[in-house]
Amino acid sequence: MAVTKKDTEYAASLARLGLSEEEKELFTGQLNDILGYIDAINSVDTKDVLPAVFYGPGGAKAFSTPMREDAAVPFKEPKKILGAAPRLEDNMFRVPKILDPEE
Repeated sequence: MAVTKKDTEYAASLARLGLSEEEKELFTGQLNDILGYIDAINSVDTKDVLPAVFYGPGGAKAFSTPMREDAAVPFKEPKKILGAAPRLEDNMFRVPKILDPEE
């Protein structure tokens, strides 16, 4: 599927970008190049490739994300954070209500 200049104009309007004619041409070409790279990646046979592999010393190895214990750590300078707040109440951030409990 190729990106047309009209597609680029539509995407630019969604992002509220004002593009010159030269930029529209440039970005249309770049988007088509990106889609070409994706097609090239999709054409590679990955049937026998592990989903997550680390290539480092000793070759390829499957890995998992290391986990750490979740522990609360008090901040050493709470006044520094609280001092940046526009409004405080009882040493906590005061924010506007965004939900109406009646709804």
